[in-house]
Amino acid sequence: MKEYSYKEIVKEVRTLVEEECKKPANIFGYGFWTYHILSVVKYAMSHFDEIPQLFESAFIRFKLNPEEGKQWLLAKLERDWKKLTPEARKLVKDKYKAIKLMFK
Repeated sequence: MKEYSYKEIVKEVRTLVEEECKKPANIFGYGFWTYHILSVVKYAMSHFDEIPQLFESAFIRFKLNPEEGKQWLLAKLERDWKKLTPEARKLVKDKYKAIKLMFK
């Protein structure tokens, strides 16, 4: 099986999903691509590199205590993990496992 780089995966996912969004059968219209899908593809993977910023959101924006913040962060990363394609998961798997181990 061919190994893909992060950029290749993002490009392929972008092309496939954008083409589906352009189809007349897409009940959400092309705007769904512009206002939702692009941000999901871009940010789901980046969260695995932005742990300090996620904690900042938990403590400052949501005013959570340390245990609540930890649980929020783990749940957030779990949701992001589920959004990723198998190829994208391979790229962030080590980070995902390390984060889960750190907060165990």
